Amino acid sequence: MGCFAKGCLTVLILGFLCLAGVLGTSWYVFHKLASNNLISDAPMPVQLQQPTEAQYQEADTSFTKLKSAAHERREETVSFTAADLNALLARNSDFRDLSGHARVEIANSTMTISLSAPLDSFLWSSKKRRWFNGIVRFTGGYENGEFNINVESASGGDYDVPDYILSRVNRNLSQVISDNTDDWRDEVGVDLRRIKRISIEGDKLVVTTKAQ
Repeated sequence: MGCFAKGCLTVLILGFLCLAGVLGTSWYVFHKLASNNLISDAPMPVQLQQPTEAQYQEADTSFTKLKSAAHERREETVSFTAADLNALLARNSDFRDLSGHARVEIANSTMTISLSAPLDSFLWSSKKRRWFNGIVRFTGGYENGEFNINVESASGGDYDVPDYILSRVNRNLSQVISDNTDDWRDEVGVDLRRIKRISIEGDKLVVTTKAQ
């Protein structure tokens, strides 16, 4: 069940892979992003401050509580601060695929993720591996089988993604994520059938599991 709980964060990050994929559908946009280091031939390490033992234990306790609720098929609401999520990213083995590739900030019901992710894992088809290196800020979440995600800004290198592209992405992003959840479950163990709600509230990511 470790993959299930990891998916609560991963399913949001996957939206950014979708974002990069949509941005890259235009050759001009792809060239522009590549020249400004948003889409790159190599990853850029994302630095994380190592948590103290007390910080990690607090985060791991919440994480274990979430996994137990999913395993026992009971409803439970668990909150994670950005510090909790970053502690898990830094030390928890269930998050090893994301370690060094993501850092989270949460404030004013908005999540900001500094991200370096391979594009060919889900949405990019290319003989040469490409990476999305940038910062994405978004609001929204997931409830009753539906995503409602709004990307407020995206940037990388010297390039800020213009509003007209973000508007286009936001019109399709939630639907694209929903349409690919089965594929993502196979790839990373994300099983949304066990999740009732994911929301960003104040300075926390709040996850509620399903009773059945």
